[in-house]
Parts: sequence; C-alpha cells; structure tokens
Amino acid sequence: MALAGGVPSRLIHEEYEALASEYRAHCDHGDRRSVLRTYEEQLESLREELRRRRNAIPLGTILLRLGAIDETRLAGALGVQQESGRKKLLGEVLVDLGWVDEDVLRMAVAAQASACDLSSGIKERVGTT
Repeated sequence: MALAGGVPSRLIHEEYEALASEYRAHCDHGDRRSVLRTYEEQLESLREELRRRRNAIPLGTILLRLGAIDETRLAGALGVQQESGRKKLLGEVLVDLGWVDEDVLRMAVAAQASACDLSSGIKERVGTT
C-alpha cells in the first residue's frame, strides 16, 4: 500500500520505528527531550551540513536550467528565504510555496551533489525538453 506521493507505507513504518528506537535510546541514557525537539535538532544539523557544502552549481541555477522555476519565482523564493533570516534552505522554501515538487528537488540536489551535467531524464520529469 502506498500513501500520498507514492511512498510505501512500509517505508514510513520503518522510518518511524528507526526514529522511535533512537528516541528510546536517548531516554534510556537520561536524555528526556521531546520528540519535536529531537526532530528539530536533527533538521537543523542537516541544514547546517548542507550550508557548509561548496557546490559547483547553485541549486537555483540547476532548477532554472531544468525549467522547474523561472527567474521571477527564484527571486521570490530567495526573498522569502532572506526574510526568514535564512533559517530555511532554498529548496525548502520552494517546496513550501508549492513552486517545486519534492521529487524534482531531490533530483536537482542529487545533480548538484554530483556536479554532473543535467540529464534529459531529469528534464523529462519537470516537463521540459
């Protein structure tokens, strides 16, 4: 069975179990922080790691080349990101605004991480040729 976005419920259950196990381990060691606090700390740690990376091609440039966004939306998302004090990453802002699909964002981040050329397969995903 799959949930919204085609994610199999089995994968969500496995992720939940992994997080619950990690949380129980923290509790067993006397660290009784809330689940929300644990999640927020992990999310911020991931954001910091991504900010430290030096990428050959900025994410916005990749998304522009793919045709996933236009210059106006990129500028708008960068403005929202700036207003937030840069707490959110550009990809998070674009998904929150509904301007980029999560699957397209994943592919763009993967292309960015590998610093590879954008393949036609990725372009097909966003509906461009």
